[in-house]
Amino acid sequence: MKKIFKTLFSRITFMLLMVILEIAILLFIYNWFGSKAAWAGEVLRVFSVLIILNIVNNSRHLSADMTWVIAIILLPVPATALYLFLGADLFTSRAYQNIVESTNSSAHLYHQDEEVMTDMIKEYPDLKGQF
Repeated sequence: MKKIFKTLFSRITFMLLMVILEIAILLFIYNWFGSKAAWAGEVLRVFSVLIILNIVNNSRHLSADMTWVIAIILLPVPATALYLFLGADLFTSRAYQNIVESTNSSAHLYHQDEEVMTDMIKEYPDLKGQF
C-alpha cells in the first residue's frame, strides 16, 4: 500500500499528469480556435512549415531536433506552439551567435605550424593523438 501511495505521488507521475494536461489544453484551444477561424489554421500550418525549415537550416544537432520536426509534422499547430515555448532557444540564441561570431573572428589565430607538429610527433610518438 505504501509503495502504491509513493508511486501515485511521485514526481514522475506528477510530470506525466502535467504533460497530459498541457496537451489536452493545447488540443482544446486548437479545436476551439480552428472552429472560430478556419483560415487561421492554414496560416499556422504555413508557419509550421517555415519553423521546420528553420530547424533544419539552423540545427546544431539534427538528430536531436528531428523529434521537433516529426512532432510539428504530425500536429502542426500545437507542436509549433510547444517548440516556440520550449525548444526554440529564443533567449540563448544571442549567446550562441556571439560564440560563433567570436570563434569565426579568431579563426586566423588557430594556425598550427607543421614543423612544430612534426618535431613533437618525433619526440613523443605515444602522444601523437593529443597533438
